[in-house]
Amino acid sequence: MVQYVRSNFFAGEVFRDLDDCRNRAALWCSDIAGLRIHGTTRLHPAEVFGAEELPALKPVPEDVFDIPVWAHPKVAPDRYVQIAKALYSVPGDLWVGASTPALMPTR
Repeated sequence: MVQYVRSNFFAGEVFRDLDDCRNRAALWCSDIAGLRIHGTTRLHPAEVFGAEELPALKPVPEDVFDIPVWAHPKVAPDRYVQIAKALYSVPGDLWVGASTPALMPTR
């Protein structure tokens, strides 16, 4: 699908800004891509979406999705790492000066 969009929507296009791109993409999806005959199914993608996919969609969650942020703090000589101004002890098998992946608090 990405190749189809790249070849048939983006190819040779110049957009004023992101809003222009989004508006033109929505129009292209509804008026061109959704009404074509799909090469494999021989059906209109917009009709298949409306009949099969749309009823199965769940409502958009009200809560904002918490995107995880990872840090790679170095182990200090006292076997602690600092993450967002807080100190955390680490297992003794980690070398001093080694980096370890750590999930950053986002809230």
